[in-house]
Amino acid sequence: MPSFQTSSLLIILGLEVLAKEAEKIGNPVPRTMDPPKPPSLAGSSEPQAPHQPSRPTTFIEGLSPHLNNWTIKARVIQKSEIRNRLNQRGEGKIFSVTLMDETGEIRATGFDLVVDQLYDKLQEGKVYYISKARVNLTTGKNELSLERNTEVEEVGARQRSS
Repeated sequence: MPSFQTSSLLIILGLEVLAKEAEKIGNPVPRTMDPPKPPSLAGSSEPQAPHQPSRPTTFIEGLSPHLNNWTIKARVIQKSEIRNRLNQRGEGKIFSVTLMDETGEIRATGFDLVVDQLYDKLQEGKVYYISKARVNLTTGKNELSLERNTEVEEVGARQRSS
């Protein structure tokens, strides 16, 4: 059985067949998850930031409860205040953020200890790599539950701390 953890997902939103048969053009190579490298700045007097290796990411649109070991790169576009809640297990805290990438938006919610862990870290307008959250299907759309082991890293944070 194939493992989703080592698979890549490619979502094609539009396709038009131009020819049924055609000769191969160039030397095709397998697609990698790394973005194209910018042109060399050799001889440039501008300082260059240290290279931060890119990490493979999944688009928000590609998340599902059945997908394991994913990372999204998304901007926080909205963040709620911390609210108190009361349920059968007692009192607690809750907050939510709306995350966005080029394919869509998703709501992420944190409860209790996660509020203390992540509320101050997640800031509106900033972009983060987020992984190890639980994907839930709620009212026909996916939502994220932020958990104690959820990883949140601001994009570019490693470059600034070097």
